[in-house]
Amino acid sequence: MVSLERIASKLMQIYSLAEKKELAVVNLELILDIVISKQSDILLSGPERKKEILSDFVADFFEKNKRLKICIVGECNIPRDQILGMAKSFGIPSDVFEFHFQYENVKKTFHIENIVHNKNYLALIYGQVPHKLVGQDCISLLSFVEKEMSNNLIVIESRDLSGGLSLNKTSLKRSFELLCLKILGRST
Repeated sequence: MVSLERIASKLMQIYSLAEKKELAVVNLELILDIVISKQSDILLSGPERKKEILSDFVADFFEKNKRLKICIVGECNIPRDQILGMAKSFGIPSDVFEFHFQYENVKKTFHIENIVHNKNYLALIYGQVPHKLVGQDCISLLSFVEKEMSNNLIVIESRDLSGGLSLNKTSLKRSFELLCLKILGRST
């Protein structure tokens, strides 16, 4: 039998590690949300089974929530059909996406407040974006989103393996998986 003291000790160890890496905190929070939601079988599954469970759950989620949108913004050279194919493998339908890719266009025409204040947007995934954006006194995307986080928008920083903001195949796959886990965690 597992004691509460042992569980508390393990959580403190995890917390100590999480302080060093913010991503670990996000992952820990997701894991706890999944355990609380009684969907913990996903945590015990291998990678392929995990992806299958997630994609089935997410496909069902979007079937029930057809008006929700996902915005991807930042410099990206991956063809949209490849991005949509990656998303489909996670159960995310292609018709939920809005893309803002070209750096200069993002700088001149992307209005973050239109997404943050619209309840039809489920998520914002962003990579490398201009420091200042149009509107709201030209503040940065991150500071605006942090200031206006009242509508439950899921915000995901798409980072490459070295930690830099990037919209590449690896970072987008990781972002889609994280999005799926956050959707699952919210289903409690």
